[in-house]
Amino acid sequence: MAMGSGKFVENMALHIVESETGAEMAAGVFVFVFMLAIILSAYDSYKRASIGKEPILLIFLFLLLFTLSIRESGIGDLDFLCEFFTLIVIDILLIKFLVSWYVLLFVTRQPGSNHLGKPVLGLLPMASFIIIFHTLNNWASFDVMDSPFYIAFYTVLGFAWIYIGLMLMFFFFDLSWRDDAINLNNSAAMIAVAGGFIALTMIYAGANIGSGPGWWCVVYASGLGVAAWISFSKLVNLFTDVFERITVERDFACGIRMCFYWLAGGLLLGRACAGDWT
Repeated sequence: MAMGSGKFVENMALHIVESETGAEMAAGVFVFVFMLAIILSAYDSYKRASIGKEPILLIFLFLLLFTLSIRESGIGDLDFLCEFFTLIVIDILLIKFLVSWYVLLFVTRQPGSNHLGKPVLGLLPMASFIIIFHTLNNWASFDVMDSPFYIAFYTVLGFAWIYIGLMLMFFFFDLSWRDDAINLNNSAAMIAVAGGFIALTMIYAGANIGSGPGWWCVVYASGLGVAAWISFSKLVNLFTDVFERITVERDFACGIRMCFYWLAGGLLLGRACAGDWT
């Protein structure tokens, strides 16, 4: 595990150093920091008993495959192997995400849980599926639109990416759909989480628009978008303490404003992530 993560850091650092333009270097630094944040988020969530050991191992595998895909892009057999093992990892992440999501919402009965939030949160994965599927069928690369396999692959990758994004939301904003929105019956957190969920979906969907050499381009572009989304949200919180008002004071109006702020930011950043890989 230490060797795999060390190789990942080494490859990302080399990419940053070898960048030819200032913009490319800034993008490399942004993605590098974002990937480190994913690792910290997984470890922090594990310490708080929010997730088990398996998602952490899967995320490490995902990041390792991401690095290998960048390094070996264009080599047919290795491209296929990276895609094959990536599909296995993201399938497992998808299953763990959907099972934990719907079991907590509709199977586990907890006194005082947010009954209004359950149908709202229950519809979010379906709304995300519609957004991602429509984008892949109409605006993705030509080889994706012509292939049912790649449409399925990028759809599953989208849900794995949203799962990681929700962990980052908990790590950076201390906002949990499980604890705040459901267990603590916090309607302000529920509406904010809903906005964040769809915002993550729009950023990922936007990153699929255009042509590129591989799936890692989508992860790279959406990584930039999510890193910017998190950075701007932290800046807003610095001046307003918005997340304390949502999680502690349960300010529903504040939750609505943050929901629409995230939706607007997701739409803008999704458009920024779109385009051909050059």
